[in-house]
Amino acid sequence: MTPEDVGEWLDRWVEDHLAVGSLDPQIAAALCRTQALEAGISDAQLTDAAQGDLATFLAAEQADIQALDGPF
Repeated sequence: MTPEDVGEWLDRWVEDHLAVGSLDPQIAAALCRTQALEAGISDAQLTDAAQGDLATFLAAEQADIQALDGPF
């Protein structure tokens, strides 16, 4: 997979998993990493797509989603 493919996969993963509710960033990272490996994405490729720490990336993405949704 190209870096762009991995980035698109990660974006889809975020939309599919973080848009539906709140997950602990460490749990989300473990789930994402497992599913990425199943899709043929190496840990190094995933880390690159996340620009470093996957849990931190996912926490920031989740915060952005929650900010867009606003309070209910």
